[in-house]
Amino acid sequence: MDHVAIDLGGKESQICVRAADGTILEEKRVPTIGLKKYLAARPASVVVVETCAEGFAVADHALAAGHDVKVVPASLAPSLGVGSRGLKNDVRDARNLSEASCRMARLPSVHIPTMAARERKSLCGMREGLVGARTQLINTVRGWMRGQGVGAVKKGGTDTYPHRAREHFLARSGSAVPGYVERQLKVIEALTLQIVDADEELTALADSDPDCQLLMSMPGVGPVTAVRFVSAIDDPQRFPECAFGLLLPGLDAWRELELGAQEANCDHQGGPASCPVDADSGGLDSPVAVGRRTPWSSGPRLSNTDGDARSPLWHWRARWRESSGQCGAARCPTRPATRTTRRPL
Repeated sequence: MDHVAIDLGGKESQICVRAADGTILEEKRVPTIGLKKYLAARPASVVVVETCAEGFAVADHALAAGHDVKVVPASLAPSLGVGSRGLKNDVRDARNLSEASCRMARLPSVHIPTMAARERKSLCGMREGLVGARTQLINTVRGWMRGQGVGAVKKGGTDTYPHRAREHFLARSGSAVPGYVERQLKVIEALTLQIVDADEELTALADSDPDCQLLMSMPGVGPVTAVRFVSAIDDPQRFPECAFGLLLPGLDAWRELELGAQEANCDHQGGPASCPVDADSGGLDSPVAVGRRTPWSSGPRLSNTDGDARSPLWHWRARWRESSGQCGAARCPTRPATRTTRRPL
């Protein structure tokens, strides 16, 4: 099977094709919009691209044509020889990618998100762009207000800021805001209307998705957070452990993974039931602990007889420790402090 490495560009892309033994069979430069036709005409090959703006779209075209696709993370590209010795051009980058694909039996590849996940990320990203633009415009008007010595505008929502700013300046100075400020306020009002439309679209999307509905059952989780989380996870089956999924939103799960092997050999005799941390509920293997459901489980979330009000993240970690056969002694006061170690560099 041939190895096709593509160094993607905005207008043109460099292609390097190697045989399984590493011999270069073809090198050419084609328009990026013509890659779909090029890949459809080739026999089944290993297609290697870097993560970039066009990466996943080209990966979709290659998958549709029956190729084995590898999307190499951009952070890993330098270790594969891309840009080595300060010499970086399209021809060298494509050659290095194809050479790495030939030499490595399993080239590291990122997850290729589904089209639905990409659409959701784009929807959230476009909305964030509108919100950011409105925030910058409001800050410019606030700075102008301070420079005029009329004091700060009374507090309120961002959607009512243009009206409050006009009334405040009129009451303090006796005149309307200048034309160049009025233009800013009108744009803020227009952006607010578009943000409202984006919020309605996100809310409708979240209400129609069962996973988002489960996430929104947690306190403090709204449509934006739920859609962002579901689009980032995309396919839960790609995580070998449920705690790996916590790494995407930035939650503190890596420490649990680091200490997993050490907790399995903890000093608590008798297992989870004798652990003082979980003694109040009979341990993680008890029906009470198993009954504490999280929004990601199929059953309802229950509490113990003592009115347990632990956070959903705690329950998620508890279920992970239960499934991995650990007693959950990471929070135990008798646990030696020396077990908290850093990963070696």
